[in-house]
Amino acid sequence: MAGDDSKVVVIGGGAVGTACAYYLARAGDEVTLVERSGLGAEASGANLGLLLVSDKPPGPLFELSLESARLYGNLAAELDYQVQYERSGSLLVYTSPDAMAGAEARAADLRSRGLEAEVLGRAETRRLEPALHPGVAGSLWCNLDGTIYPFALCHGYARAALRHGARVLTHTAATALEAEGGRVTAVVTDRGRIRTEAVVLAAGAWSPALAATVGVRLPIEPSRGQMLVTEPVPPMVRHVIMGHEPYVRQSPYGQLLIGSIPERVGFNKATEVPVLAEFAAGAIGLMPCLGGVPVIRSWAGLRPRAEDQVPIIGEAPGVRGLFVAAGHFRNGMGQAPATGAAIAELIRGRPGYPWLEAFDPGRFA
Repeated sequence: MAGDDSKVVVIGGGAVGTACAYYLARAGDEVTLVERSGLGAEASGANLGLLLVSDKPPGPLFELSLESARLYGNLAAELDYQVQYERSGSLLVYTSPDAMAGAEARAADLRSRGLEAEVLGRAETRRLEPALHPGVAGSLWCNLDGTIYPFALCHGYARAALRHGARVLTHTAATALEAEGGRVTAVVTDRGRIRTEAVVLAAGAWSPALAATVGVRLPIEPSRGQMLVTEPVPPMVRHVIMGHEPYVRQSPYGQLLIGSIPERVGFNKATEVPVLAEFAAGAIGLMPCLGGVPVIRSWAGLRPRAEDQVPIIGEAPGVRGLFVAAGHFRNGMGQAPATGAAIAELIRGRPGYPWLEAFDPGRFA
């Protein structure tokens, strides 16, 4: 039951929370993961499953995503679980010659950072993706971007954490944190109180409310993202198609996933027909053959958007032992592995990533 002690309590069963629990348990720490619903039930289960590196500017965000891509390369074997990771590559599609003006410079910049990138003309772009509109001007191809099945990732991390001795408590809501003498001491849940030496707050858009119970301000707000899913169709999209909203990818089971744009509407997870109709029109404009594909489902999720749109990763100022791993906005799937690995090192007193300083919660103090 939830009343037992635990050296570390991770709050949140999404991609970031399960990654933190896994890397901590693998390092030998006693870990309890607390999730108020099911694994991947919120933002992690309501997105396209994109793992994008090429869209990040030089600097810490790029390094965080690049390290995650490196970890993804061997993750299925490491977890002994099929997370459906695919390094499919991406096409940043340009719809007009004018839009391609900076494409060569962008490709050169990506190559200078160690990625494979190439500017493709109209014919080569459509050879790779025949479903694209005949009028596209060209594209920027990058090798490192990919996709994953979000639920498989969360369950894979959680199962592996269990094998390393962690406890995973789903349908257990954390309601407050407790601190004494400037140090975190416990997590209060609806199933009991867990005394602990460290807490990892990875509850996405719900992290600020918990942090506030010990006087810590986290400037994170929910940002709604709506999604469309079609019925399964024969393979027609091989890469992540991006360049303008909405993005399009195809799942291993044939469904086309289309979405999304960030909407600042609070904790409202309703889907709205006008927005979804705009998505459909945009996707059809890019890929006319989608016009006859039935949509079978739509949903919305709340991405945790930090005030400066940069993740918050590190120990909270003023409360020792309280670590934050939240605010990844639209990049939680693509940055979860490196976030989890970095949090595990921080808690064990061995911070080894030079880019981590840029994500320190102290920047808001």
